[in-house]
Amino acid sequence: MKFFPVLLSALFASALPALAQPEEKPINGLPYPVIAPEEAARLIALKTIKLHFRDVTVKEALDEVMNQTGQTIDTQFGGDAILAKKLSLDIETQSFREATNAIFEEAGVDGYLQKFGQNNRWLVSQGKNPDQNLDAPLSGQAPFQLRLLGLNSTLSKSVRLGKTVSRSQDTTLNTNLKIEADPQIPLVGAPRIEITRAEDDKGRSLLDRGMMPFFDGDPNFQPPLVLRGPATDTRVLSHLEGKVTYILATKQEKWEVPDVLQANGVSHNFQIGNNQVNIAVKNAQKTLDSVQLEITATAATPIGARFGRTQHPLMQFNQLSSSIVLLDANGKVLGGGGYNGSGGGNQLTLQLRYFLPRTVVTPGAGGAIIPAPAALAEPLKLVINAPSDIVQTQVPFSFSDVPLP
Repeated sequence: MKFFPVLLSALFASALPALAQPEEKPINGLPYPVIAPEEAARLIALKTIKLHFRDVTVKEALDEVMNQTGQTIDTQFGGDAILAKKLSLDIETQSFREATNAIFEEAGVDGYLQKFGQNNRWLVSQGKNPDQNLDAPLSGQAPFQLRLLGLNSTLSKSVRLGKTVSRSQDTTLNTNLKIEADPQIPLVGAPRIEITRAEDDKGRSLLDRGMMPFFDGDPNFQPPLVLRGPATDTRVLSHLEGKVTYILATKQEKWEVPDVLQANGVSHNFQIGNNQVNIAVKNAQKTLDSVQLEITATAATPIGARFGRTQHPLMQFNQLSSSIVLLDANGKVLGGGGYNGSGGGNQLTLQLRYFLPRTVVTPGAGGAIIPAPAALAEPLKLVINAPSDIVQTQVPFSFSDVPLP
């Protein structure tokens, strides 16, 4: 069986929240009410991370961040030298990245957290953080902001053969916009960026070739936004404006299976708005180095809304896999190794793999280094969190006097 790594952490699908006032005709072809950014920020209620430490290790500090945020920071595959460093720290912030970056900085080590796998899982990596772009322009409305990392142009040349050979060349302008969504924000799929105004310093529009992105189930997916190439007599993009649509899960329904290895055949109905989706454990087994699950999702009612390339987000492979967490008897989250998916329409089958904990490293055949599985604390608990309420919010952005390449 082949498993593919998943670099996402999104969720399921939708009902109208009691506190939000929906539009009569929801936008974007999605059946979620549209609310103001201020109301969206209030509903998601980001936690304030409070870190007040004296002479603790990086590992102890990261463990406290996990306890306060519910994020999973996996340390079993490396980073031992970094994790043993000592630090003292006083910080209170709603930003997961700011809190964790401060830990590495105060410890005096080059380290950072890298997103990996499913369920808000992070790995400790050594080196300079490649995702530091704090000098790039920022726009939007906290906590829904984005950065303009830069612009680059692409020159394409073509030739048409025939009795008369004709040649042409064309230039396009690519925008590099990056969503600054904190990992604590409960995103459903990727935010949708739309550029509504792009003008050079002479007022000429570059929107002729604006590419309209679609909603995608992968929260890390960022489609390119392409503009018409600028004229040769300009060097500045005077106006770059638009809006970002965020889809957010404001409430969740939780289903727990206390001993999943003994629970083949159990199922649960998630009632989400007018849609009922049955989640069933078809098979669960432990191998020498992993735990493997087979999960099915079946929609009981027709699903009409389009979401990216498939139907409702609850019926997407990556959304379903990202909602599933497997815990050992001590409450430790097992790391996910990927998934295989099959089916479509109103039924999906998902096969997931979770790694057993590793403790020691022993020489393998041919001198290879093989992590040895540790004892697994059973029983294993399966937890599935499905959003019961989903909303949309739209946040405008604006940049001015951007240098052109």
